Amino acid sequence: MDNSKTHYEDRILELEKNFFQCKYLQDKEYLADIFDDDYFEMGKSRKRYNKQDAIAALSSIDEDRSIEIFDFECNQIDSNVYLVHYTTRESGIDAYRTSIWRNTNGKLRIIFHQATAFSQ
Repeated sequence: MDNSKTHYEDRILELEKNFFQCKYLQDKEYLADIFDDDYFEMGKSRKRYNKQDAIAALSSIDEDRSIEIFDFECNQIDSNVYLVHYTTRESGIDAYRTSIWRNTNGKLRIIFHQATAFSQ
């Protein structure tokens, strides 16, 4: 693995974890900047979210989310695009998660996320 991939993998993992921390979720300017304008999400609730929906939902969270991350993988699929897969556990509920991040002028922004709950 080359150093640039390691750098982006570590940075994207950090950004994914920020979605679980209240200090980032309460910062609408941060959220507006981290979500691409074309962002959409298929949530584990089966609801589709656009950028504005995601910001509204996340900014309403008023405490840190206790979410564990397992099996994090980051693959570069284009010169500036990264595909991320991982599993989370929150309150005994496991979910497969997939995100797509794009690097535009040195700024990583999330353009897609899907969470699918599953039981063991």
